[in-house]
Amino acid sequence: MKAARKRRAVGLRANSSGWRDDLRRSITVARSQGLKSVTLKVLARVAYRHVLLFRLGIDGKMEEVPSEVELRVSRLGEEDIPAYAAFRGCEEEEVRQRFAEGHSAWVTWTVDRISSAVWMQDGQVWIPDVDAYLPLAKGELYSYDSWTAPEFRQHHVSARRARIVSNQLAREGWTGYAAFVLPENTPARRMVEKLGMRRAGFMAYLQLGPLRLDVLKLERERPRVGLRRSPRSLRKSPLTPTG
Repeated sequence: MKAARKRRAVGLRANSSGWRDDLRRSITVARSQGLKSVTLKVLARVAYRHVLLFRLGIDGKMEEVPSEVELRVSRLGEEDIPAYAAFRGCEEEEVRQRFAEGHSAWVTWTVDRISSAVWMQDGQVWIPDVDAYLPLAKGELYSYDSWTAPEFRQHHVSARRARIVSNQLAREGWTGYAAFVLPENTPARRMVEKLGMRRAGFMAYLQLGPLRLDVLKLERERPRVGLRRSPRSLRKSPLTPTG
């Protein structure tokens, strides 16, 4: 009996410490990012999640931005996989899998190493943060996993890359690209806005017990709303067109 009471007491102390840690983290986030960010994080852990959609039209006439470091822009090739894996800290197999799924990447080279990169995809895009597909517009690409090595940030590397890549994609017949950003990720939102992308809608879900409500709102369009049954792991959204 004494041992059982002792275990319960230890459990209570552990739980108490846990909620105190959560409270301290929430206060820290509120001070640095504001109450809105804290609210979004709490809702995301309960039953709600949404992402912001940004879009950019391209016509091949974007003015290039000079960078403060020497760089060369190119498509990532199979022979560059080891260099990319070292740059991004990922497994080479992950990169090969993206290639196998038809994705492509553009990178900047500074001397003999990759300094920044961005991935592109066309067709229907799976958005894991809201567990649903987004069909892209005709001629549109999805831009994701944009990353610049920390030592090359604040040197206009990503801005220069974005404009060079945009002009090349326009020459190849593409009309624009889209990107998703979590609303609480303020640095990422500022980055896409700095690159010239504009807010074009949002995608969200609300969990209602065993059911889930999906919402897709695009600029100048009526909201698309769909209801589906959990589990969320099923890649089947009522917002995804059939055929």
